[in-house]
Amino acid sequence: MKARVFFLSLIIIFTFKVLQAQEDSLLTKKTDSLIVNVTDTVSITSEKPHSPRKAALFSALVPGLGQIYNKKYWKLPIFYVPMGLLIYFATEEHQQYLKFRQSVNAKIAIANNPDLIVGDPFGTLSLEVARANRNVSRRNREYLTILTILVYALNIVDAAVDAHLKDFDLSDDLSLNLEPAMFNFQAQQAIGVTLTLSFK
Repeated sequence: MKARVFFLSLIIIFTFKVLQAQEDSLLTKKTDSLIVNVTDTVSITSEKPHSPRKAALFSALVPGLGQIYNKKYWKLPIFYVPMGLLIYFATEEHQQYLKFRQSVNAKIAIANNPDLIVGDPFGTLSLEVARANRNVSRRNREYLTILTILVYALNIVDAAVDAHLKDFDLSDDLSLNLEPAMFNFQAQQAIGVTLTLSFK
């Protein structure tokens, strides 16, 4: 009887020790996985997000600097070439405007005082033609200036949008499915197509 109690006690103690060892190993595994998860989370959150505000500010200060911040160097000619051409043509139109304005003022001064000697860059043109050319040059200069401002603003918007999309997830988990389907519409069945966008 004593031997049976002794062996039963040994079996209970042995079973308890085995269960305790298994529980300890499970706790160690859970702790290790928790440490790994916390480490991954800290490493993910420690990365600085790409700032659209910085990209827009850089492009506002110096056109193209936001694209450099976004590492889209190939976009620089897309903005610099049109902007350079527009500024060049706007400057040319401004110079023409100044010459035609000087010619108009000289013709008006000579008409008021025929003995007055005034420099006229377009002496062969009539007053009406010089005035019309002055107005055309002024209008062209204003249009070119507006286009330059639009390209400058587009440069800022592009930098901000590009920075927003920098961290956008384009993984293979995104799927788009097109499937046939049956619909009940006003107690009548109809055949149609469903478009499903899945985020897995």
